[in-house]
Amino acid sequence: MKKVPQTKVFVLKPGETVQKLIGLSLDPSLNDTTVAIISRKDSPLTVRGMKTNEELMIARHTYNLICEQRGEGKKQNSKV
Repeated sequence: MKKVPQTKVFVLKPGETVQKLIGLSLDPSLNDTTVAIISRKDSPLTVRGMKTNEELMIARHTYNLICEQRGEGKKQNSKV
């Protein structure tokens, strides 16, 4: 049976203590770039960065909630 690497997802802010608990070592110069891997080369874990837009997601969820309450149904791909 082929061994498949595990993937775990963490939502971290720079400097959080959980980084030290799990042995995570981020490269601060890479964290603000668009490269896929933001962990240092000597880190025991590989960390991949993912751009997010939390404000847009909150706006979409709020819009969908209002539409549902008005009886208009959920607007899945609506532009806010």
